[in-house]
Amino acid sequence: MLQLRWLPLSAMPLRKIRSHQPFLAFPLVPVSSSQAIMGSVIGIGLIKGGRGIRWRVLGEISMAWVATPIAAVFIANLLSGNLRVIEGVAVNQAPYPLSKIRVRLTIADAYDVVLGEKVVFGGNILTDAELGAMTEAEIQRELSIPQGSDVANERIAQNGEIPFMIVFNQDQAGAVKKTVAPAGADRLP
Repeated sequence: MLQLRWLPLSAMPLRKIRSHQPFLAFPLVPVSSSQAIMGSVIGIGLIKGGRGIRWRVLGEISMAWVATPIAAVFIANLLSGNLRVIEGVAVNQAPYPLSKIRVRLTIADAYDVVLGEKVVFGGNILTDAELGAMTEAEIQRELSIPQGSDVANERIAQNGEIPFMIVFNQDQAGAVKKTVAPAGADRLP
């Protein structure tokens, strides 16, 4: 009835590819107003011969710019508990339309004892900013909207597709096996 396909890394949006890297995707490009202002001030100072630039202060600011993203990644991973994201597409292979397509993640130990499950509805996709700003409970609530918050999950035609996203905590003791499978859908006339 339903077939699942994963998004290969090359087909992932740029935001997902960047989210796998803890540092900037495009180094040396100002990413904040303070960096742009500092670059402008330094540029003007260099044009005037560089005598008015306080190099020690510039070095301290530069070290802060390097240390801040590293510290932010460390703190985010510590607070989020190493969240993992699985994205894919559910394809309706039934000869009739479906709605409220659901996908299940099952986490098991080495003996196939189920340690946890997550069921999400298709059509609910979160951005990196949303993932970073929401608690795990808020993320699960957002992924549990039956009609889909980003793509309508109300009438998926035969061979139609709907994206899904599963977010889970990697740090589950004894977890060695993760299985993603269709969890169901409602048949439409």
